[in-house]
Amino acid sequence: MAIECNSHVDCARLLYVVKNLTQFMLTCNYARAPGCGQPIYRFRSVGCQAGRNNKKHSSLGSLMELFRCLFTGHRHSKSHI
Repeated sequence: MAIECNSHVDCARLLYVVKNLTQFMLTCNYARAPGCGQPIYRFRSVGCQAGRNNKKHSSLGSLMELFRCLFTGHRHSKSHI
């Protein structure tokens, strides 16, 4: 949803044909640039099995947190990305 404090917008479109009918899809993402000196994340990570990140990024999960890749189904940690 677009609101007045957004600073960035990016849109993508997709055209494809199904049974001789052209289909059109459009999606747009809106974002606001973080203000200088303001935190990006307001709440601490919840449910992380490997704990939190370092003191500088304490609201993020640990780099050793395991996650499952949606495309391959393999499990990875952020430290390998």
